[in-house]
Amino acid sequence: MTRIAYLVTSAREMTLADGTQHRTGYFAEEALKPYERFAAAGFDVTVITPDGEPPYADPYGLSWFFHYPEQDKDYLASVVRTFAHDVDDIRLTLHQNTELGLAAARRLAALLQAAGNEQGRTPSEAHRIVSAAAKTAWRQDRQLADVLAEDDSHQLTREQIQAEVDAQRADSEQLAAERLRKLQAIPGFGHPVALSALTDADLDDFADPAFVAAGDHDHPVPLADLRGHHSTSGASEMIFMWFLARNSRGTGPKMRVPTGSICGLIRTAALRSNRITEPSGR
Repeated sequence: MTRIAYLVTSAREMTLADGTQHRTGYFAEEALKPYERFAAAGFDVTVITPDGEPPYADPYGLSWFFHYPEQDKDYLASVVRTFAHDVDDIRLTLHQNTELGLAAARRLAALLQAAGNEQGRTPSEAHRIVSAAAKTAWRQDRQLADVLAEDDSHQLTREQIQAEVDAQRADSEQLAAERLRKLQAIPGFGHPVALSALTDADLDDFADPAFVAAGDHDHPVPLADLRGHHSTSGASEMIFMWFLARNSRGTGPKMRVPTGSICGLIRTAALRSNRITEPSGR
């Protein structure tokens, strides 16, 4: 059976440039999704931290806006891709992604379809309306609900629109809490193996090591770094997953793009620069 070493940070704080301490940890979605898939496939997953201390979920990473339901996230991606002819002109900041109610796009499109049944409003027409309103909200830094409510032809009240925005947030908050509960229920996250306590003999049980990067981490953890030499005498395979401690409040959105987030799905200048720039006028 393939054995997977799930190496997770146990850090709870990081020191910023000014010397102050900042809370940190692993991001819940990044840690949970791969673990569940490996476990469901029947792999032997061993959670390991450098010092054997339990890993700690970054509190900021449990914010609701990092846990949009998949359907909302996918629909929002399709909406944002209409903002410019060239995807490289789409600069979607963390503020725009989380503070303007754009994640409710799918639910608002469904509301538009229901309100326009007599007119035969199609899903594609609802998508066009929501996309146009979302682009206006994006360019003018306004709430999507306010933009949609301005047009009486949509046959929606401000209260109806806001109810969908609120429902989307509530579902995201529920998903964040559910993911944390699942992580806390995994025995290895409560009682991990200490990497520092593993001997060469322990590591020699695992042969043909492979590194699987987590999220947008570009920092490999070669097996040689863990035991000083490499052996292929074992009978099984070990896959190393290394979750570092990161936090966008300390490093900026360039360094903090959670796996599965809308920012992770779309190539934008915001991913390559911390500067907030004006969106294209096209």
